[in-house]
Amino acid sequence: MAPNLHDCLLGRIRGLVLPLFFRGDPLYILNRSIDDRLVLAILGVITIVALVLTDVWLNVLVSILMGALIVGLQGTRCVEGNGGFVL
Repeated sequence: MAPNLHDCLLGRIRGLVLPLFFRGDPLYILNRSIDDRLVLAILGVITIVALVLTDVWLNVLVSILMGALIVGLQGTRCVEGNGGFVL
């Protein structure tokens, strides 16, 4: 199931996100200009719905929380050195 979801997400990135955000002129639908933030919000909602419907939302949530925990712990171990951060 995971490879199919992965292919679906990569296809959406190639098919929707890249052409929408790397174009020079604004997006017009029914003679109305659509802001990039609205497009991003709609794609975010579609992503969340897809995660819930495919029952992988818990795995994604745990992964995000674990990543945040690791970054937070790394941040507490860093001290400012000579022009940069030293562990």
